[in-house]
Amino acid sequence: MAHDLPLADVKVLDFTWVMAGPAATRVLADYGATVVRIESTRHLDAGRTIGPFHDGQPGIEHSGFFQNLNAGKLGLTLDLSQAAGRDVARDLVRWADVVTEAFSPGVMRAWGLDYAALRQVQPDIIMLSTCLMGQRGPFAQFAGFGNLAAAISGFFSLTGRTARPPAPLALRQTMWRRVSRRSRFWQRSNTGAAPARGSISTRRRPSPPCTFSPRHCWTLRCAGMVRSG
Repeated sequence: MAHDLPLADVKVLDFTWVMAGPAATRVLADYGATVVRIESTRHLDAGRTIGPFHDGQPGIEHSGFFQNLNAGKLGLTLDLSQAAGRDVARDLVRWADVVTEAFSPGVMRAWGLDYAALRQVQPDIIMLSTCLMGQRGPFAQFAGFGNLAAAISGFFSLTGRTARPPAPLALRQTMWRRVSRRSRFWQRSNTGAAPARGSISTRRRPSPPCTFSPRHCWTLRCAGMVRSG
């Protein structure tokens, strides 16, 4: 039962997007936390454009990537560039125990929703801010996703084959190969049957063509909460 889970009494207001932040708050939801995910009415979450897609049909409501990272959460769209949207966000801060965000440094401050401002609303609030290169320092304004941080940190130099250029996809492909091997080992150990070779494919398939535009911005006509996934 959900109320028996260790984080059942924790309330999270989640402003993160795409992958890293939503993956973290998905774990909190899995352990029972009530997570309210905020999306923009003006800018599409790029995670909604990433496959695989349900029935192979690209669309902002069809992304298995997005649904997997946001399963078990509540969802709400707000326009934080407007005072009314920020007022709703502050009401939710009064309800929340934890706030998470993954914008470039300074964005939440520009909206009046940075940690110092939110403590005026909810003195006990816990806030997690995550971005590519940290909140301060010479590279703080270098925005991007984890692949850029992996390249800058030298992580990609550890992937790929010896005497060949770095291969960013090698880690993912290696992981799936290991999953494939383990699944075949489990099948042989538990059923005695010889599994079909290559039962899990690691070959990258071409993505289906994207048929929608960001101009279709995912904007709910009503401001009610809906469950994602």
